[in-house]
Amino acid sequence: MIGTRATGKTETYRYYTCMKRLKYGKDTCDQDRLNADALDQAVLDCVASFYGNQHQLIRDAVDEARKVDESSHDKVTAELKTVRTKLTTVTAKIDKYLDAFEADTFDANDDTVKERMRAHRSHRTNHEHVRPNSSKNWRTSRLCLTPPPSPRSTTTSAPSSRRATPPNARPSQRPS
Repeated sequence: MIGTRATGKTETYRYYTCMKRLKYGKDTCDQDRLNADALDQAVLDCVASFYGNQHQLIRDAVDEARKVDESSHDKVTAELKTVRTKLTTVTAKIDKYLDAFEADTFDANDDTVKERMRAHRSHRTNHEHVRPNSSKNWRTSRLCLTPPPSPRSTTTSAPSSRRATPPNARPSQRPS
């Protein structure tokens, strides 16, 4: 059904009409047009009646959703803690490489160093895309899985991308 209208001498009449009937004519569909105003009002009345009379059903649905949320909270919290720990560890490893690079204590063109840096950055990217919502109320907090940022150049010749700090790092973990 699709919304259509017909204009009379003084009013415009709204209808719901079968798409086949509209496209190919009356012979392809014997369904009459439905008065849109009457149908819209009937649907609104049914919805209002349901929400006005089915308090217990709605309350039960909300309670069930809360139970599911509460039962998954510990698991989500543990997963988030694990991800944060891994992210902190990988970030610390990258910082060590950057510190050594800036102190000129290793060869940045060494293929082994390049490969390990790529691996650490890849691990960091994989862990950074898992973030909790900023809500302080754990009942409404969810893990948000956002796609990782687009890959950037992984050259180690310029230290311009010095120390990416996770946003959830404590002040003592932030570079000065």
